Amino acid sequence: MVSLDADFMKIIRPREYKNLVRLGNNNDGGYIVPIDVMRKCRQLVSYGYGNDFSFERNISEILNDFNIVIYDDAASFYKLTKNLFISIINRIFLGNSEFHPRRKLIDLKTFIQMKITPKIQYINRRIVALEPMCRIETSIIKTLPAFENYAMKMDIEGSEYSCLKVLATCSNAPLVLLVEFHDITLNLEDFISVLELLRIDFHLINTHINNFGEIIDGIPQVIEMSFVNKKCGPIPDAFVESIPSKIDQPNSIRFAEIIYQY
Repeated sequence: MVSLDADFMKIIRPREYKNLVRLGNNNDGGYIVPIDVMRKCRQLVSYGYGNDFSFERNISEILNDFNIVIYDDAASFYKLTKNLFISIINRIFLGNSEFHPRRKLIDLKTFIQMKITPKIQYINRRIVALEPMCRIETSIIKTLPAFENYAMKMDIEGSEYSCLKVLATCSNAPLVLLVEFHDITLNLEDFISVLELLRIDFHLINTHINNFGEIIDGIPQVIEMSFVNKKCGPIPDAFVESIPSKIDQPNSIRFAEIIYQY
């Protein structure tokens, strides 16, 4: 059994919340959301694509009058087609077994499916906290809807800390916030300060340790967290007795789920 730092685990202990569901793919790609609050939202702003839009597609299937905007600079038809071509050349003609054309083909097909899915808009831009430094970047402030009843998903590989600090200063914070935090030991001070800022306006209602990530000195390096805005109303004072939630799933089936009993 994995040994986890008790003091750190107290920081990420979520409150009890009844109306939780899991949306998206089995294992990696799924998120726990408060479905009662999601039904009040009109839009999802999603930062990070990662060749998987199962969560966004699932939402588009079950919620009516709901628009989704995905921001990511890593995927485009040109880039994915180029990656497929390079993989074919290296694997078939040069015999390099490190290249996998089938995976690249799946990535391209997934991207096309996402592009043609109704109610989903893909914008090829990298999200940054402050002013963009190049044309493929855009500030998080410029992506926020003018209205308040929206949800946000953030999986941007380490840029979440600076972006969340900016989000905490905005008057139109989302009703639901889903974040995957990365490299936590490296960014421990930022991680703790960001959680303190978020707790001003949000309740933490779900914590899931990504079992793809390492455990360094008892601290998980990748953690998925779900928050609900306090303006949605009070929730019970009780905290969960253990994580993860019974409805959650390990990100990788090759490794055991990381369980913690409070």
